[in-house]
Amino acid sequence: MNRSSKASGTALLLGAGISFGTIPLWVTWMAQDGIGAWAQTSARIGIPVLILVVFVLPFARDSLRIASGRNLRLLILNGLLMLISNVTYISSMTLGTPPTKAILLNQMSPLYVALIGALLLGEKLTRRRLAAVLIGLAGTATLLQVWDIQGMLNFQPGDMLAMVTGVTYATMVVFGRWSGIQEGSHPLKLSFWTFIFALSWLILLALIVSITLGPEVVALQFPRSVSPRTVASAVGLALLGSGVPFTLMYLGLSRTEAGTASILLLSEPVGVFVLSFLWLGQPIDLWQILGGVLVLSAGVLVAR
Repeated sequence: MNRSSKASGTALLLGAGISFGTIPLWVTWMAQDGIGAWAQTSARIGIPVLILVVFVLPFARDSLRIASGRNLRLLILNGLLMLISNVTYISSMTLGTPPTKAILLNQMSPLYVALIGALLLGEKLTRRRLAAVLIGLAGTATLLQVWDIQGMLNFQPGDMLAMVTGVTYATMVVFGRWSGIQEGSHPLKLSFWTFIFALSWLILLALIVSITLGPEVVALQFPRSVSPRTVASAVGLALLGSGVPFTLMYLGLSRTEAGTASILLLSEPVGVFVLSFLWLGQPIDLWQILGGVLVLSAGVLVAR
């Protein structure tokens, strides 16, 4: 892998992390308009599927072709992982886990990727990579000011779901890298079919919930009226919070090892604080600046 390929992979993954960092903006605005978790998840998965089917499928049929039954099963599983990561992340906060704590537990994924990547991909756990993981996690903890998180040392029901989010996210990163190496899957193919199967799983879940708890449980999550800001927020969540970052991530994984990629994706919390400062007016203090420097330093260390 040449230097230009590694450099482009680094840029793609940093871009994916920052794009993921826009999620709190869209979620905040949608919550203010009374949009529930079901509607947010539907927008985040459903709109990218619509765009991919309309604008990508007609021009890239050969690249999207599923080569084998095993490849199909793995893509179906990856779609399930995408849905699980969405549902567990939102559910962890509804069960009482503070948002900052949920983010921190989710951002433990580089540690999981390092372990899973070593087992399944044969990626070496070098001192540089381990140091970068620790620096990145320390930076994330500083960004979130972990010492001020209420109940940080007390286990809460939602904490386990937040940890599951980190594990599923890590598994998707490793799968993206493995699929490119072992299956020769095009990044666009990974992105396309992962969203297709994630939406299929979401529809199945909605049907199960409607049958067992009643259709009103799902229907109440959707607003009776929709404003232009709601539509704009839903499209923003779908594109910048889902379609674009996942596509960039899979493109970056085709050029970068999974362990390195997971550390570069820690740019997400940095993006959260910068974008929240610019668009939501939330102040940035010295601790957040220091945490951002640590996270970016970890990215530089592992990308060299």
